[in-house]
Amino acid sequence: MSSEGSGRSARSGRLVFPASTSAPSADASGSIRIGRYALHGILAAGGMATVHLARLIGEAGFSRTVAVKRLHPNFAQEQEFVAMLLDEARLVARIRHPNVVPMLDVVREPSELFLVMEYVHGESWSRLIAASLKRGREVPVPICAAIAIDVLNGLHAAHEARNERGEPLGIVHRDVSPQNAIVGVDGVTRVLDFGVAKASGRLQSTQNDELKGKLAYMSPQQIMGEPVDRRADVWSAAVCLWESLAGARLFKAEVQATVAVKVLNDAVEPPSKYRPEIPKALDDVLMKGLAREPDERYATARDMAIAIEEACPPATARAVGEWVSELAAEALGSRATRIEEIESAVEPNPSLGKLLAAVPLDTPSSRSVVTSPEVAASSETSSSATAARLGLARDEAPPPAASKSRSSVIVAAALVSVALVAAALIVSRRAPNGATAAAPPAPPLPSASVTAAPTAVTSAAAPLQSAAPPAAAPAPSAPTVAKHAPSKPAPTPAKTTAKPAAPAPNCSPNFVIEGGIKKIKPECL
Repeated sequence: MSSEGSGRSARSGRLVFPASTSAPSADASGSIRIGRYALHGILAAGGMATVHLARLIGEAGFSRTVAVKRLHPNFAQEQEFVAMLLDEARLVARIRHPNVVPMLDVVREPSELFLVMEYVHGESWSRLIAASLKRGREVPVPICAAIAIDVLNGLHAAHEARNERGEPLGIVHRDVSPQNAIVGVDGVTRVLDFGVAKASGRLQSTQNDELKGKLAYMSPQQIMGEPVDRRADVWSAAVCLWESLAGARLFKAEVQATVAVKVLNDAVEPPSKYRPEIPKALDDVLMKGLAREPDERYATARDMAIAIEEACPPATARAVGEWVSELAAEALGSRATRIEEIESAVEPNPSLGKLLAAVPLDTPSSRSVVTSPEVAASSETSSSATAARLGLARDEAPPPAASKSRSSVIVAAALVSVALVAAALIVSRRAPNGATAAAPPAPPLPSASVTAAPTAVTSAAAPLQSAAPPAAAPAPSAPTVAKHAPSKPAPTPAKTTAKPAAPAPNCSPNFVIEGGIKKIKPECL
């Protein structure tokens, strides 16, 4: 069986995604609790680690679906593999880019090690190519371009990453392949698996005679054991794009040694030989990315991404997402169902109960807008009076309305009262001196409004009046009119239009400013 079909040896650490129809492992049907993470089904498996679908169970009911890379227990005690996984976590944590799967956490147990990553709902680039060819369809050229551009942008972010002191990390992925690029249903492709990446300050370094990565995607310099830089990843990304466009393997052989020879010596043909509709400009981009001499390739992954954009307009993220959803519908649907089951299984969270207990209940008193004792007493008196008018005993009276409704009524009554006072002031200022006495008294307001509204206005205005000098605020005339109102409403007189009084001398303007307070001139009233 080839290395891709059987996974990688423990030393290489490469993950191979199993087919969606493969039987789950022994722990796939259950949940393994590791700290604040609950591990569920396996998403990917390899010789060194497995990737699980997991659920983060946080404080106060917070939860999140994640992917957890779990180092096999027999390797968790070996310093080489522990250092390799810790290196991956440290490096990825320094890369902040939408085209790289983020690293969220590291969990170290006495006998195991876990890397917590963001879960991406999608499928690997390799599986999508295989699924498309299985249906007898080639991958659309714009979609190939869009995926390759995302991969190159993610690689460029890794190449540019710096440590905490601002020093370049010199990251080289060294294992760029369609298996290590996941295309999400959101149309975004993300690079993952930096387990064998080259970088400065790694805890674990590669031995001189050890090759890490997949031979079919390695640059010639990497196969020869020569020093490599970011241009090695440019070569690997170009191989991925070539295979996606042509629908065939670029360097294929049953024996790995033969694959290495092909990488070093075989002439590379443009993909348009297999698909005539591929633009020549895109052929040229690929041939430059696949130059065997590093100096003849693109200097950076970003340079190649820009060249692809100019040679072939890439598909939109929406188009890529729809393509993924169609090709991987069965696998994604099964995984989505599993995620729904995991997320719907709400586990008891003691911390949530403690948090809710610490929060005061939403009682009527805590939500009352007016907290004056007079208002409370007035409201209680009004409720009692209403019950008495209906012929109900106090115990039989209907319960008071919800605090929110009562507060709304009080506020509304207060606003009405303020409006009436303002209207009375305006009328008293504009009308002749005898107009107030000649006008018939206004009918009384309903009992509920008379009971609650003046008190609310008084209590709300009290702090403002106490802050100003006592003589500064003029006495309103509206309360005086209400005070002498008869108990029975008088008949409404016919409306008469009073001629406006001639303005008194020296009434333009009709006010003066004293101590910063506007006062109406007495002769202008």
